[in-house]
Formats: sequence, structure tokens, C-alpha cells
Amino acid sequence: MEERSKTNKEIYLQKFHTKEVLENPMLCAEAIGYLKALKEYFPSEEKWVEDEMTELMIRVIFFSL
Repeated sequence: MEERSKTNKEIYLQKFHTKEVLENPMLCAEAIGYLKALKEYFPSEEKWVEDEMTELMIRVIFFSL
């Protein structure tokens, strides 16, 4: 069986899409930075990156209330 490499989205979800990220504003900020880099170097990923960044930014705003 041929081994396939992970997509950028799979790597991101493995690293950042945990309950910890959703409860910690510093991890949210780190995830946003990671997504900005993905958008810069892989423009084809822009759609899901923008959606994910919006969700994280809303969560960071929620923490500041």
C-alpha cells in the first residue's frame, strides 16, 4: 500500500484543533499566526484558512470581554 503525505489542513488540525486551543487565547493567537503563514505560502488554502481564522479571532475577542 502506498503511503500518502498529510495535507496542510490535516497537519493544522492535528496541531491546533484541540480543546486546549479553544480555551486558551495565547494558543488561539499562535494558531492564527500559523494560518497566516499557510495563507502566505499556500494561496490555494485560502478559503478554509480564512474561515478558521475568523472563528479563532471571534474566540479571541470573546476572551477579551
